[in-house]
Amino acid sequence: MPATPTPRPPLVAAGLLLAAAGLPGCGDGTPTASPEMLALGREVYHRPASCVTCHQEGGGGKGPLWPPLRENADFNEADPTKLIKIVSHGLQGEIEANGQTYNAPMAGLASRLSPEEIAAVLTFLRSTWGNDGPPVTVEQVKAVQAAHDGRTDLWTVAELEAADATPKEAAVAAEADDAADGPGPDDPLAWGEALYNGAAQCASCHQPDGLGVAGAYPPMAASPWVTGDAERLIKVALHGVGGEMEVLGEVYNAEMPGQGNLLDDGQMAATLTYVRQAWGNDASPVYADQVAAVRAAHPGRHEVWDAAELAKLDDRSPLENLRWRLLETPQDLDALDDPRFAELPVANAGTADDGYINLWKVDGLPDNKDPSASSVVFEAEFEVPAEDEYTYDVESTGGALVYVDDELVVGRAAFGGGFYRDAGKTLLSPGRHSLRLVWGGKGKWRQVRLSARANSVNRALWRLSQQPPEAMTLDDPSFLRVPPRDRPLVQRGRFDGQSQRGVAVGDPSRTNWMIDLYRGRVTKAWRGDFINAAGVWNGRNDKYLKPAGDRVLELGYRPPVARLVAEGDVWPGDPGTDAPAQELTPRGFTLVDGRPAVLSVINGALLQTRVEPVNDAPPGGPGLRQRLSLYAPDADDTRYLLLAEGGVITPQDDGTFLVDQTYAVSVEGPHPAEVRPAGDGAVLIAPAAGEPRPLELDAWAVRGSDLRPGETAFGVRYVVDLRWTDPPRQASAR
Repeated sequence: MPATPTPRPPLVAAGLLLAAAGLPGCGDGTPTASPEMLALGREVYHRPASCVTCHQEGGGGKGPLWPPLRENADFNEADPTKLIKIVSHGLQGEIEANGQTYNAPMAGLASRLSPEEIAAVLTFLRSTWGNDGPPVTVEQVKAVQAAHDGRTDLWTVAELEAADATPKEAAVAAEADDAADGPGPDDPLAWGEALYNGAAQCASCHQPDGLGVAGAYPPMAASPWVTGDAERLIKVALHGVGGEMEVLGEVYNAEMPGQGNLLDDGQMAATLTYVRQAWGNDASPVYADQVAAVRAAHPGRHEVWDAAELAKLDDRSPLENLRWRLLETPQDLDALDDPRFAELPVANAGTADDGYINLWKVDGLPDNKDPSASSVVFEAEFEVPAEDEYTYDVESTGGALVYVDDELVVGRAAFGGGFYRDAGKTLLSPGRHSLRLVWGGKGKWRQVRLSARANSVNRALWRLSQQPPEAMTLDDPSFLRVPPRDRPLVQRGRFDGQSQRGVAVGDPSRTNWMIDLYRGRVTKAWRGDFINAAGVWNGRNDKYLKPAGDRVLELGYRPPVARLVAEGDVWPGDPGTDAPAQELTPRGFTLVDGRPAVLSVINGALLQTRVEPVNDAPPGGPGLRQRLSLYAPDADDTRYLLLAEGGVITPQDDGTFLVDQTYAVSVEGPHPAEVRPAGDGAVLIAPAAGEPRPLELDAWAVRGSDLRPGETAFGVRYVVDLRWTDPPRQASAR
């Protein structure tokens, strides 16, 4: 290439720079700076998995991705401001270098290199490979960075060439252009792809095709690190990762900086969703609240995660120094609280190197053909990272007692009584604690399983036995039903706390709800994950499905329609009342915009319940919108609709109603809503006397009611918005 390049736009190759981090190189030019600065610049350029990886040993670049730095006129300009901006914050968009176009984004290096290192590597590049620019000083680097303090976006060529615009004006203009032209939250996959190739700075290392760079940056296509545990991937993206990492049989050892300060929760979720579903990957989406939870769990973290430690998350017990003692158990002993138990001699003892409780690794335990009595004591220590309530789930074919710090948490002493399953809770403080599990049993089947669940502990660490108990299996993310990004997911089945038939809806917005078909109404609403379907897929279909997310609202179970004749009439559904029974017959549901519109016949009238999510930004916040339409054969003014129920319902100054301090209800309809006492709580109700209108429903929908298609019915409609309050008084889903 000629020493004097042909004319081209001012910044053309400026973004060329170092793509990943700064490292030194070998030079063939005459130094114009101090030997110490040139030596540091050379070292920075050549650090593993940094500048040299993309721009190559001789600075020739690697087309069509990375432009050459050799004999590049941009490095000869007297003012190094553009180069400092690019190295500090990165560059995106098309650039031209030596007649060729490049469009691979370059990550900013200010979080990885000090001003001294940036000054040194730029000085090295401006004085080698035919370049002849003056040295860059540390003061120049600090001045440019101070002028753009807090900037997280990559520069564009247009911004760098907008010489007359102030830094703030240029940034605002660029953001406006991006907002106008680029995809956003309404198209998460396209948004994630744009972020991956742009502001998130992923493609500069892992490449637009997700294949990475051999020996430097691991691939994202088909990588278990990408498609595996979502929490681990979020940690890597937020805080970075370092140390040896094996991906698809190849070992990498480049430190990846965290991008937590570069992307907000929504941007990070979109980017990670894209990489988990691009290039043939087929993993579940990542949502903003998942990113927020991991970010909140590690406030102020600046250190990168250790790759070896993260790699063990999928198969690692939190128990340390796990040992066991097999006791000589007399055949007439049948309970762990027998006074003789404490005096039983030890028949054998050993340790469990993998840290998992497993009866069948206890040497000397009778096999399945031997029905004799036996007992084992397991003991171990474990570390608690933060104060939290731990739930211990135990399953056993005999007696099992679980002690934490010598306090009994859960268990039964008797060997007999059939299969045992129970759970107990204990509040643990940060620090080291002890665990003791005492098991005893008779018969051919010998089994004990244990888990310890806590919100502050990674789920991979809950399992304490070789096989997890059912409570953990039913909470296993591998059984999660995940709604598609573009439509709701409808799950029919048996749900916890409901009648035999129900339907649950998981919306892509992460707002979910359940409708009890035999009650004709919404009974639960929650945020986050949808449901775990292990109860459907494991064994018989006799398990009740539960919400898998949090902020679970129990919305009640009273009938949705009732007649109230006198002032003191109570709403039916409370035990001990003489209110007339409501005859409700489910008529099934149809799908409207992919969501079920449930039909119920109640005392001759027809109720249609439609629900959709409402996800406005604060102060409204997320919620549900219920459209309740009642069609009756007459204009009976004693008929009422139930809009909400709870322990305490309080009218607010803005016209809404606050229910149990957990959610707010607003109502639109032909009549004002009112609060009335009901049992130990209250109900929010409104008159359901309707106006005459033709009934536009099919014959199957009104079967069993006193209505006929095409005839006049008396219809009334209410729109009821429910919104979670903040902070919530939430019920845990687990």
